[in-house]
Amino acid sequence: MKQFRPNTFRLGFMLFLCVALFGTLFVKLFIVQFINANEFNQRAKQQYRKPNEEIPATRGEIFDRNGIRLVTNSITYDLVCEPEKISNPDGMGEAISSAIGIEPKIVQDRLKGIGGTKSYTIIKKNLDSKIADKIRSFGFKGIWLETRFVRSYPQQNLASPLIGFTGNDNHGKYGLEIDFDKELSGESGLRTYPMDSKGIAGRTYKVLKPVINGKSLYLTIDNTIQFVVEEELERTCKEWNAKGGACVVMNPQTGEIIACVSYPTYNLNDALNSNDNQRRNRALNYVYEPGSVFKGIVTAAALELGKIDDNFTADCAGRTVFKGYRLFCNNRHGHQEKLAEELKNSCNMAFMKIGQLIGKDLCRFVNDFGFGKKTGTGAHEESGLVKNSRSWDDVTIATVSYGQGVSVTPLQLAQAYSALANGGVLMKPILVQQIYDPNKGTFERNAPQPIRQVVSKKTADHVLRLLTEVVDMKEDGVHQAKIPGYSVAGKTGTTPKTTASGDYQFSKFDCSFCGIVPSDPLAPQKFVVLVTIDEPYKTTASGGRINPFGSTTAAPCFKRIAERILSDLRIAPKEIK
Repeated sequence: MKQFRPNTFRLGFMLFLCVALFGTLFVKLFIVQFINANEFNQRAKQQYRKPNEEIPATRGEIFDRNGIRLVTNSITYDLVCEPEKISNPDGMGEAISSAIGIEPKIVQDRLKGIGGTKSYTIIKKNLDSKIADKIRSFGFKGIWLETRFVRSYPQQNLASPLIGFTGNDNHGKYGLEIDFDKELSGESGLRTYPMDSKGIAGRTYKVLKPVINGKSLYLTIDNTIQFVVEEELERTCKEWNAKGGACVVMNPQTGEIIACVSYPTYNLNDALNSNDNQRRNRALNYVYEPGSVFKGIVTAAALELGKIDDNFTADCAGRTVFKGYRLFCNNRHGHQEKLAEELKNSCNMAFMKIGQLIGKDLCRFVNDFGFGKKTGTGAHEESGLVKNSRSWDDVTIATVSYGQGVSVTPLQLAQAYSALANGGVLMKPILVQQIYDPNKGTFERNAPQPIRQVVSKKTADHVLRLLTEVVDMKEDGVHQAKIPGYSVAGKTGTTPKTTASGDYQFSKFDCSFCGIVPSDPLAPQKFVVLVTIDEPYKTTASGGRINPFGSTTAAPCFKRIAERILSDLRIAPKEIK
């Protein structure tokens, strides 16, 4: 039997291979862990860095009805850096600071990651294209420019309380910018940068989710008429030292809002320096008791029900006690034999009597004319205040009949008078004429929308005739609204403001005028103008106070506005026989 002898050569060779293999592995690990640690650390960071990037959507623009830009987008640049890739922050900081107007020490600190992170630090935002070109010319590594779109308002103050503005995130904060933020914003897309075998993202990308750019708004506002109204309203508010004012111009046949004005205004390009009073859109959100201007609506309700006619008589002693409440008129008008005379006198006692004849049906008419609810423009607006029908007692009916005990917005009042100018048909107010979708190249139009027939055409035309007579009466202050060559129907309102507890302040007033021109029912083209002045006052040379009225504040403002609109729309005059 043979004795087994191990092959020492083969065993030695295998042992050598094992030692060499483990030795090589050890050396490699040593190199990775100690010699090339920084290089592999950077590769690891790059590999775990997300290769996906958001594609920002372009925010939609806003235009007037004629295509004039009210809001657009401007390109701005943010200068950012990756401090860990910057080898000479002090030298780079000196050069960059001279271009962007920041002290070198601040720039140098940011290049070192102070105020940010080692992988991403913002040096300065909102650089223009000239400065961006200067930065590019340096050719520095570790810094780059990020492009952003920011809002730009070429008309500056025009319609500023209506339009509003965006925040730093380019989303709406006020006005139409926030009311239609969803439509204007669009949806961001997503792209990915494929990585190579070393885990480094390439320059080419693949779209994972396509961007959906924001839609643009085309308003019913006429840029020129808006400017005219703003100019005249500001003139009146300054002349009367008013706290503020509002004006709405409407096309009664379509419901389109031609001008939506609030005073004071502010520069949209410097919105952060504005205050709440300037940002407030009074045309849609100022809630007040309308006073005697409401009598035009009450007259329509009474005529529609057949409760009164042109020969309606009433007596006025200037005050009365009704159901235990003291109710007042602005004067002692005595015996009045004509409805037009009672409208001219703006007699509260006469309209209390009319209100009692209407009864609780008045609540129905008030609601049918659109009061107590939002008009549905899509913009933020108040609904006003109309009591629930079950809460209407005789006192409520009496006070609402002369415009107290009910609260409205300027837009609601303009809408109601537009129904009178439109044969009794209430139209839904339109603020956005159409919306353009750039992704599909299509327009979505808001067509005129009748809401209801509030009163008959016969009644509406009758009220127009009565209110035209009121403006034509030379002995009345409202005659200041008359425009030579045109028929004008309208009514004033002067209402004391209330305190938080509900008491009337007879030193502070809301003064209004709502007018229709031309008021001829057969006129092919007409418009409604509602002017409201908040707390107007004047003082005499001796320091005495001049009490304001709708006839002395809002009516003259209406006249100047209407004259300029008639000229702009080229509506020819026609002498009234």
